[in-house]
Amino acid sequence: MVARIDVRSDLVAANRALFFIVRALVVCVVFLGSLYIGPFYVLGDQVHYRKIYDGLAGLSLFEGYLYYTSTIDSLEFVHFFLTWLASSFLEKDLFIAIANAVLAWVSLEVFQKWRASLVISAFLVLTNYYLIAMYFSAERLKFGFIFVGLSFLYVERLKLFYVFSFFALISHAQTFIVYFSLFFRSFCYQVFRVASAGKISKIFLVVMFLLLIPVSLISAQLVSKFNSYYEGFRGVEELARVLAFLLLALYYAEKKTEVLLFFIPLVATVMLVGGDRVNILAYFVFLYYALSVRGGFNFGVLLTGLYFAVGSFEYVSNIFEYGNNKP
Repeated sequence: MVARIDVRSDLVAANRALFFIVRALVVCVVFLGSLYIGPFYVLGDQVHYRKIYDGLAGLSLFEGYLYYTSTIDSLEFVHFFLTWLASSFLEKDLFIAIANAVLAWVSLEVFQKWRASLVISAFLVLTNYYLIAMYFSAERLKFGFIFVGLSFLYVERLKLFYVFSFFALISHAQTFIVYFSLFFRSFCYQVFRVASAGKISKIFLVVMFLLLIPVSLISAQLVSKFNSYYEGFRGVEELARVLAFLLLALYYAEKKTEVLLFFIPLVATVMLVGGDRVNILAYFVFLYYALSVRGGFNFGVLLTGLYFAVGSFEYVSNIFEYGNNKP
């Protein structure tokens, strides 16, 4: 009996060691790949980000923030602060490679928390189009997703969840949609609870109040984003992908009503401001439900994974050929 327990303990320890090695290798590939590919990306959004990075070096915090907000249409503080902090010590591409490695590690941890197999987790982190885009072009969104991921990792530890959620919200205005979807689901459940039993959670009321703080800080940014995206709405065409992710999530989820409540704010946002950025969120909501089915070895995850892997290949090829993610 003791020998059997020892063997089982050894297997668990060996599996943990293997998981750690694979995760470390994936993070190293992302880091080294970012160092190699990053210097080729010099056009598009990176024109502004590289200018900001070089310009912030040597400026005080106050001077730097004035320079940052006058150079780019953003009031989001986290990207500015980390860029300002690193600009005096690190070369731009090294800074981004480190940030990409952190995003890769957080993504691996989140996918594993969602019960994905290590193979599927590694495949997504290395090949998924949306993650590749955050590695190289969606620079501010990258930091937002790092904190969103950390908040999901610590969702059972409410204090840490709220801290990381706060930093996510002041990292990128788009993360507001993530937490609003969570809030909308909870709000609907609370309405049902009040209607059926006449009770409302005190914690829910506290969270509603606390959400007002980061939302008030990014309210101007939200309005700016709305105004910039609104005119680009292309009608039903924009809804196609988010609805596809909705249908896939419904297929794999046990709680269908929960899926619908998650997607209602996403669909509404697509109708208001377009779907390019919102589809990223819809895809990860789909993954939340689908990765737990056979560890992600299912038709929905594999089909979308291969589809986005092809897109990633084209994305990186364009960086080498054009210095941008598109011709």
